[in-house]
Amino acid sequence: MSSHILNNDDLKERVAEANDIVEVINEYVPLKKAGKNYRACCPFHNEKTPSFFVNREKQLFHCFGCKASGDVFSFVKKYEGVDFFSALKRLAERVNIPVVFDSGGNAEGEKERLYRLNGETSKYYHQILKDPSASSLRDYLRKRGKKDAETDVFRIGYAPDSWDALQRWAKTKSLNQEDMAATGLIVKRDSQKGYYDRFRKRIMIPILNVTGKVIGFGGRATDDSSVKYMNSPESSIFNKGNTLFGLFYSRDYITKEDSAIIVEGYFDFFSLFSGGVKNAVASLGTSFTGNQIKMIKRYTDNIVMAYDSDTAGQKASLRVLDVFLENDMYVKIVVLPAGEDPDSFIRKKGAKEFREKLNNAIDILDFNYGLLIRENDISKDEYRVRVAKSMIEAIRKVSSPIRRDIYIKKFAEKLMVEEHFFREELGRYPEEYSEEKDESAEPDIISAQELLLYTALEDLECAKLLAENDIDLLFSDRNHIELAEQVVSSYRKGEKLAGSRIKGGRREVLVKTAADVLMKGAFRSMDKLKAARDCLRKIKSENIKKQIFEIQQQIKTAETKGETDKIGSLLRSIQDLRNKHEFTIQKSE
Repeated sequence: MSSHILNNDDLKERVAEANDIVEVINEYVPLKKAGKNYRACCPFHNEKTPSFFVNREKQLFHCFGCKASGDVFSFVKKYEGVDFFSALKRLAERVNIPVVFDSGGNAEGEKERLYRLNGETSKYYHQILKDPSASSLRDYLRKRGKKDAETDVFRIGYAPDSWDALQRWAKTKSLNQEDMAATGLIVKRDSQKGYYDRFRKRIMIPILNVTGKVIGFGGRATDDSSVKYMNSPESSIFNKGNTLFGLFYSRDYITKEDSAIIVEGYFDFFSLFSGGVKNAVASLGTSFTGNQIKMIKRYTDNIVMAYDSDTAGQKASLRVLDVFLENDMYVKIVVLPAGEDPDSFIRKKGAKEFREKLNNAIDILDFNYGLLIRENDISKDEYRVRVAKSMIEAIRKVSSPIRRDIYIKKFAEKLMVEEHFFREELGRYPEEYSEEKDESAEPDIISAQELLLYTALEDLECAKLLAENDIDLLFSDRNHIELAEQVVSSYRKGEKLAGSRIKGGRREVLVKTAADVLMKGAFRSMDKLKAARDCLRKIKSENIKKQIFEIQQQIKTAETKGETDKIGSLLRSIQDLRNKHEFTIQKSE
């Protein structure tokens, strides 16, 4: 069996056709037959009524709830949290299609090498911790509440107090020094040749991505070092803003609990998880990013912040306020006793008492309000106004209209302000609530274009209609135009376009477009050929009307300039278009 290069379009098609989307998705989510489709509760958002559909003929999926859609690659990418090449390789392995990287050292090849390097390094650090000579380090971890079994589960290790111990070990494994520098394990010396080990005399914590690959390390000092924690620098495989520590271990528990507990540090996560509170992740000490939000939203919309109890921890909790509210996520705050963090609290009080704290977690806006009234005496009008405006700005970020309404009523009452004044203040910034609209867009025409494309995807006779017309004049959306061109190309081969046959540099976008269009039309009962002809008539008719309107504007300009001859020519053009319009209508009837 021959090997294949990753960027080979033929390989993508072969892998897609060998992996039936229904069979693949059914391995992750149980599917039930629903007519010619299959359906399930969507794995990408929480729902009780199934709105996730899979079409075997087209090899596409679509969720009517969260709008996730695409082909088998899109599903694996989104569910597993991996890039396209990782999804392709995984699906290729599933059906025993061998994949090799090209010899040009492309980005995907480099990533695989760095993953492998970090994985081997993780084993090296872990083995040092298990060595008899490291008994004092294991005692240190036990004092921090970490049992030996726990260090094994999380692959905790130790970097020795040496400038080149890692490099000497790497030579015995024939590991590439440039790769070690690329992933930040070693650092180039400033004044002389060579490198030195970045991590020395530190407890080493592997940072895993959602699929379990080691993408970096967190090193905790075991002495009074000025730098308590040192993380791997960002690389082609590690970006703190795209990483949630512990998600590999906790994602199934987050889905089961429909809630994610967010802590700040590694040891906070270890204590919660080992104590039985397994639906936790750590933010690696960074402010939350949009990508981290997307990662969590795959599993839940409910968040509980459990940061340190000090002022810095409270402020860190509030810094995420905007980004969570704007993404329609429900956030609560766990309030711990002064001087405690989740790690210390669980070691002192146990997981049972921590769960009681979870049950008494405070809504983040209530928490914000509590901090504000501690700093502002609302018995005085000037401070009451200040607090009210601060709360209005927070409520403004809430994307859910229902939740926003609840907050308005609650905080208007707390601040003894008439509710309609709250609403009036919110209404001062209507641009923050209304989505920008393209005034030139005509919804009925867009619908006609989508329906025409749907019929062409489903029926060769309808695809023939596309082949007989100028696609650029039928569609206004770039994705629809490119997809229609591929529909026509498949028609000329005597085939209907399936998800596995969509090609090109924008393949992923076009696959999603195809899934969206197909599922919008999938539950409509219609004569497809008649619907296609009606859509063609509608689109052409509206195009002619638009041309007539544009010529009428030219006539007005010509009148102001006294260009009589030009006016006559433009009037004849309008009459020709009107005759064409009548012919178009008659021909379709």
